[in-house]
Amino acid sequence: MKPIRRATALRAATAAAVALSLLSACNNGTADDVGSTRVTGGTITYGHEQEPPCLTGGWVQEAYVDRQVLDSLVAQDKGGKIVPWLAESWKVSADQKTWTFALKKGVKFTDGETFDAAAVAKNFTYWLDPKIGNPTAAAYIGEYYAGGRAVDANTFELTLSKPYSPLLSALSQGYFGLLSPENIAGAPAATCEKPVGTGPFAVEKWNHGENITFVKNPNYTSWPANAKHRGPAYVDKVVWKFLHEPTVRYGSLTTGQSDVIYDVPTVNWQD
Repeated sequence: MKPIRRATALRAATAAAVALSLLSACNNGTADDVGSTRVTGGTITYGHEQEPPCLTGGWVQEAYVDRQVLDSLVAQDKGGKIVPWLAESWKVSADQKTWTFALKKGVKFTDGETFDAAAVAKNFTYWLDPKIGNPTAAAYIGEYYAGGRAVDANTFELTLSKPYSPLLSALSQGYFGLLSPENIAGAPAATCEKPVGTGPFAVEKWNHGENITFVKNPNYTSWPANAKHRGPAYVDKVVWKFLHEPTVRYGSLTTGQSDVIYDVPTVNWQD
């Protein structure tokens, strides 16, 4: 059983919005969002364009994947307002250089590790490591980052070398999805193959050259404040296929081999 059949509401969306809204369609959305009746359980089969070299990192294709499994400190609503996610609240010092985040309690990574301020600090160190980190995260905050520390288990303090007004907007992006400390402490190849987060899905298997299978996190508790659905994902699995050719992707949609695809060709928007 598949929960969504060819969502016409997505046809004219931009490519990036389609890819990043897949989670909304299967976890935070409603039947009205996708122009169809929601069904609990089953699998969404999604046709994407490019396969990334890793399932986490600084490339936009990696950010698309990350958003399915990794949560961020903050989120943005449709109007661009910053809202809580893994950080329940935050404050900034008068000189705009010290940001203090109060974190959600009781959140677990899907490998069983505890989400806490020490985990957040380790992620910042990981992102900014020039050998194994995240070049896009470094491009956003590298010249501003002075340090990060756990004040206590649920309070993370970020220190900047100079004020950076877009900080929260940057942290809301998929490049800043938080990984399990155990996951990033292991071999970089293991993190590349199977990133582990607190998100609504976990990576079950990456079939290189073909697809990724994501499975529902039944214990998901860390949705953002602007989520329409609060609880574990409606669907059991997402099969994320790699279909590079636009005509092949669109053909998979019209034949029912995919339920939703990335970047519908403009000539087919009215079909």
